[in-house]
Amino acid sequence: MAPRVHQSGDTIYNGRITKEGSPRARWALVQAARSAVQWDDHYRTKYQRIRERRGDGKAIVAIAREIAVAMYHMLNRKEEYRFSTESFKTKKLKKLEGESNKWAKMMEVPAGGMTA
Repeated sequence: MAPRVHQSGDTIYNGRITKEGSPRARWALVQAARSAVQWDDHYRTKYQRIRERRGDGKAIVAIAREIAVAMYHMLNRKEEYRFSTESFKTKKLKKLEGESNKWAKMMEVPAGGMTA
């Protein structure tokens, strides 16, 4: 999700994003950006600023690219997402634990074993 650039001397032409790389990864990043805009204040404010000037599509792609860059740096530096709050982490972990317990109950094998 990098902008296409053509340069000749002092003149720079910025084009659309390149279509190199996995289409599925690009799709997943755009979907993550749509969700991040709804739930994350940091990305929401950036999205709103860009949307006013450039429109919805370009703003979402810009946020998707920013998410990709953030993920890269988080994995490289082995650090957590810096804009997350402690209450959000606790709430998310509690929800995941509940989902995990629900799936564990669904997958339990009866005491007598499986019958066909």
